[in-house]
Amino acid sequence: MAAHLGQTFVTPQAPGVLPHLWMVLSDPSRGARVVLANISSRPCPSGEVLEVRAGEHPFVSHTSYLRFAEVRVTDREGLEKLLATGKLRASHDLTPDLLRRIQDALTASKVVPMEAGRILRAQGQS
Repeated sequence: MAAHLGQTFVTPQAPGVLPHLWMVLSDPSRGARVVLANISSRPCPSGEVLEVRAGEHPFVSHTSYLRFAEVRVTDREGLEKLLATGKLRASHDLTPDLLRRIQDALTASKVVPMEAGRILRAQGQS
């Protein structure tokens, strides 16, 4: 399964860890590395967050937070393997408005990991 910009997926529940919604925030067709972020029910006490309100995505049932310092970059091929094998469950794509709001906030942030910021800027997502 090919990953795409704005795609979301849910991680499986594990002991002590609830499922989380993750989002593809860079265009996987434009490079081997992909920017990902997840939504948490708690803000990060030591860093910047973007608030996502209930209803902005079908998975979000209460105010949740994208923690900028916890943005990740991963290999596209590995992500696509996990999606294809069902180890990650596909969810609804982000709306264009929510995707743009997230990308704008990430590129303006000073705490987003450097590699993620570079990828987003290189793709013109700033």
